[in-house]
Amino acid sequence: EFEDIYVERRSDQLHFIRQSVHSPNHLPREVSRIGPGIIYSQWPIERTFGNIEEEVKQHSNAFANMTQRGI
Repeated sequence: EFEDIYVERRSDQLHFIRQSVHSPNHLPREVSRIGPGIIYSQWPIERTFGNIEEEVKQHSNAFANMTQRGI
């Protein structure tokens, strides 16, 4: 396994491995512990903010418009 070879389970070498390679190893345990990632992940909410921002027409008062759109 990549992590065993290059990281050797040492936290000081964890920067050698990308999150997209490392994170899936933890998914089964975390899903059983706290549920699917969409419930607690930051990415769905950031995507929602991006979608709302695209829909906002008046950029002069963008935050107020985003708040109104979110309601």
